[in-house]
Amino acid sequence: MTDIELRNENGKIVGYNTETGEKVPVKFQELGAERIINTPIQENQWDEGKRSLVTTEDIELFVDPVNGDDSNDGSSTNPLQTLQEAANRVPYFQNHDVVITLRSGTYGTGKFPPIISTAKPNNDKSFKIRPDSGLGPSDITISKTLQVSVIDGEPDQATVSDITIGGTVLQKVGNVTYKNCVFDASGSPLSMPDGTGDIAFNAHADCRVELNNCERVPARTQ
Repeated sequence: MTDIELRNENGKIVGYNTETGEKVPVKFQELGAERIINTPIQENQWDEGKRSLVTTEDIELFVDPVNGDDSNDGSSTNPLQTLQEAANRVPYFQNHDVVITLRSGTYGTGKFPPIISTAKPNNDKSFKIRPDSGLGPSDITISKTLQVSVIDGEPDQATVSDITIGGTVLQKVGNVTYKNCVFDASGSPLSMPDGTGDIAFNAHADCRVELNNCERVPARTQ
């Protein structure tokens, strides 16, 4: 096999045979996320090793903390039980619309807080966490800290809407809009460094966050 050296000549990539120094034709194809080869599930070390790499179609997962089961397929008639399991079933790279639909109840009471993390190449696909039809913040509560990371995309493409969050939102990276959410300190929020109160929202570097018609509820006695 002949080695080829690639050089940038006036903004164009040109190939040269490393043995003869002669120019050789070089052809490039655009590589999209959908062309990344999916690795076996056991090789994915994050999120309990359950996530595939790339979406192949639009996804809607239903979650019911009362009547769901994490061994279900996540359909409307066979919902999952935990928000974390729904997050684990969202592939790392999102080339399709993704919706996590929540039914009435309290979420995030397990050992770990829900962690939502997805990477969106520059496309117009949306990522949503929302309640089922007819439900709102009074019906759905995430009782502990919610960690969210949505890489790339505009804030209105990734939305969390119409739920109550009892802990702290940790916006790790990316752009997200929160709509009609209630930040309620009755859960387990992070504390201010000086101990003067709790933190409803903690945004890390490289974040853009939009709060649309959200409400902050004062701390309540446990």
